Amino acid sequence: MRKNLVLFSMALCFFAAVNAQQQAVMLPKKTFAVKEICKTPWDSPKGLSYRKVAGANLGVASFEVMDKKQVAYLSDAVDEIIIADKITGHATSKFSVATAPRDFAYDKNNFYVLYENSVLMYNEKGK
Repeated sequence: MRKNLVLFSMALCFFAAVNAQQQAVMLPKKTFAVKEICKTPWDSPKGLSYRKVAGANLGVASFEVMDKKQVAYLSDAVDEIIIADKITGHATSKFSVATAPRDFAYDKNNFYVLYENSVLMYNEKGK
């Protein structure tokens, strides 16, 4: 009886392993592709600002791809939105936003900048 119980347990383990292997083969494999969209220099007149302050490093808080040619960065180092050319990586324009921006989104030619208790809208010219 004891020998039969051991053999039965071993058979269950074998079938469980085979079943798990078959399910793994049948599931589609998840793949991720990482692609560089823009290479913009730091701390240069044509690039992005970076600043060290007590207890923090300030720089680009987030970015948004505007179109095939441009990407926008929100810099909390200088409270600006910096628009850069995706090919050269150089800043083509920039404009100031209110102090202490947290995040932003770009939609239909407008930037929506999140602050602690509000959201402000800016057009591509900074108005």
